[in-house]
Amino acid sequence: MHPLADDYDEGKDRALVSEACAGSTQAMEALARAHQRFIYNIALRMVRDAHDAADLTQEIPLKMLTNLSKFENKSKGRETTSGVTLTSLLKAPMDKTTNGLNAVLGALTADAAALGLHWLYDTDRLAEVAGDHVVFRQPRIEDYEGFTGYFAHGWRKSGDLSHYGESLMVMLRSLTENYGEFAAQQYQKVFKLYFGPGGCFVGYIDNATPSAPCR
Repeated sequence: MHPLADDYDEGKDRALVSEACAGSTQAMEALARAHQRFIYNIALRMVRDAHDAADLTQEIPLKMLTNLSKFENKSKGRETTSGVTLTSLLKAPMDKTTNGLNAVLGALTADAAALGLHWLYDTDRLAEVAGDHVVFRQPRIEDYEGFTGYFAHGWRKSGDLSHYGESLMVMLRSLTENYGEFAAQQYQKVFKLYFGPGGCFVGYIDNATPSAPCR
């Protein structure tokens, strides 16, 4: 069972973590077995090579097990596994990454970098307020007042994602929950839970976002 599944037994994982921290070899082996498929599917999706994914599937549990004391009573089991997995993949040698992974990381970085001047269309005003420092700026309404554009992210901080970047993160979460495979209905469910009424997202959403997963 992967650690983001709805029926994931967090209590069992936490108990195994405690036993492993106390020195139980059996608990360590049980943790590695429980998350092996989850780790392999994330690795395969991100490195696009079965051999490299298999190597990472061996390496990541070792990192997780040797650092269990850092996570005990601090993180949920699913957060421990997914966090260690993604951190390890992002630190993997470049020959184990793919154009797809680089594109995702580039898109998220660019989205965060551009947030401070998002939808400010007046090029002269851009040059006036930003000059050569156009990236990772704190959104400020005074930069927009009296000029062509729309100020939408006053509640955000420098380095945050816009709703576009958040949409990409929802897609990544959907892929993770489905073992790296795209499932349209499952993605629609996750998207609506995040951006829909009562969802976790708080902030500006354009007219296209609410209907995006239905297209």
